[in-house]
Amino acid sequence: MRLERHDFTLTLELLSPLHIGNGDTERLGILRPAGRKSDPDVRTIVRDCNGMPWIPPTSLKGALRDLALKASRGPLFGREPGGTLDDGEIDTGAAGRLILWGGMLKGKVSDCALPYWSADRQSFILTRVRIDRATGAAMEGQLFLSEYVPAGANFEVQGCWQGSAVEFRQHVLPLLNRMAGDYGFGLGANGGAGFGRVRLMERAIVLKRKTLILDPQRKPTLVSSDRKFDIAPTLEPAARLFLHCPGPVLIVDPAAGENAERQGASELDTDDEPNAPEVADRGNSLRAMMQKAAMPAIFGTSLLGVLRSRASWLQQVHMGKDPDRPDHLLESADKKDELSPCERLFGVAGWAGQLQLVKVECSAKYFDNSYTGIALDDFTQGNIPGALFTMIAPADVWLEVHFVLDCARRETPDMYQLWKLLLDEIDEEGIELGHATGTGFGWFERVQDAASREAEKAQEKGEADATKAMA
Repeated sequence: MRLERHDFTLTLELLSPLHIGNGDTERLGILRPAGRKSDPDVRTIVRDCNGMPWIPPTSLKGALRDLALKASRGPLFGREPGGTLDDGEIDTGAAGRLILWGGMLKGKVSDCALPYWSADRQSFILTRVRIDRATGAAMEGQLFLSEYVPAGANFEVQGCWQGSAVEFRQHVLPLLNRMAGDYGFGLGANGGAGFGRVRLMERAIVLKRKTLILDPQRKPTLVSSDRKFDIAPTLEPAARLFLHCPGPVLIVDPAAGENAERQGASELDTDDEPNAPEVADRGNSLRAMMQKAAMPAIFGTSLLGVLRSRASWLQQVHMGKDPDRPDHLLESADKKDELSPCERLFGVAGWAGQLQLVKVECSAKYFDNSYTGIALDDFTQGNIPGALFTMIAPADVWLEVHFVLDCARRETPDMYQLWKLLLDEIDEEGIELGHATGTGFGWFERVQDAASREAEKAQEKGEADATKAMA
């Protein structure tokens, strides 16, 4: 009698920030001890016994089940009882033969500049705004904070296949090929907005075969052998949207603002300057959110919020649709027929949007420009004497968005009509992203093809090479 198993190791790379929640919240002041005016709750992530971010095997296998080929889902992840087999017999169910033990943090990130970054906890904290589904606009005062693992982190996953090498090639290898694609696969929250994109790093998998030979005449014998399988990453088709802002772009980093305010407060000495303005009027600066020292951070959620707001308006003006109902919930499958084109594209409670952003890439030619402004009184909207503040933001910003329309689910002609209207509107009017758009920040225009962007990249590379040669 022979019992065999095949062990392997996978390395997963985060292409974008990842949030796998543990269902708990913690005070910001506990996670990031520092003096601040407010102490909101933060949605925390799953961690291992050492306090490091961890990918639970249930989350990983749930994402991979959607990624696997339909014919391989049963052998990989099991079958529920009650179905009908090919021979007409009632299926009694079966356990999956692919075993994963979760993802342990392997490669740490050291050069992150995102808000509330902690190298010890390998996470940052992002502030987001709730969106009103009726208008697609941000809801006033509806903020929430979530903890994320930054892009660039690596996780090691130990796995086991309980079957033969032939079955591994048939069922597991196609799954690994899809995991290694350019856009990887979605994991955790906000996958449709470009978050939680995870990709398999290996281009070859070593399968360690262990066979236990049971012989009644002598002691059990364990025989080991290795076999190598090459990974062929699956090419995934996706459309690309190129946006360019010649001027500055400001998406405020709340942590940087707090640090600047505390610094301004420490420099203020009211005893020596009795007529000095208030603390909030000095040393106050707004710094744009950055992924690294020279790389701006613009996430897909910001872009989707702007697109949804514009799409909601377009479907009312050009398609004669009623406004989306903010209390619309999908309580049954019949409700799917009542979705508006905007709800189908961007999603609603009970229905994931069919517009999926799989990659958001941002770069800037100038990334530390300073702009000085005068604070306005909230009541009179007049200038406050001596109340100056500084905005530090990148300029000449390029935004490259890769997206797909999920056609596996039911699509309608008016959904495609709305998508075309939205793209035409972007061609004519552009997009306004971030803060201070009323004063000219964040005005993006669409570039019709990649030629301009590729030329810009070549120019940037040439300038960088020339600077390096001079140094």
